[in-house]
Amino acid sequence: MTSINGITVQTNSGMSSGAGTSTICIELSWDGGTSWTAPQQVTMSGNAISPYTLGGASSLWGRAWAVGDFAAATFRVRITDASSANKDYRLDWLAVGVTYTP
Repeated sequence: MTSINGITVQTNSGMSSGAGTSTICIELSWDGGTSWTAPQQVTMSGNAISPYTLGGASSLWGRAWAVGDFAAATFRVRITDASSANKDYRLDWLAVGVTYTP
């Protein structure tokens, strides 16, 4: 049996405006978007596209995960804005890494 040890989400993102800061949230779903983890947040500043990392090799995002939770039909990533309704965001790429013990 495989043990899931942690999940890392990396993104290269930026804001449309360099004024102020903004907080984006990342949530993960294991059931096709019916349920979501509590959001992990990162504060962005400036409008340059920059790398951000949320979670980590030992972060389970508040729940126990099973291998089947990562199937194409069940696993989802949601990005939301927690601070400003008047900004547009640029997403260059997003990657999810799963640390596990075989």
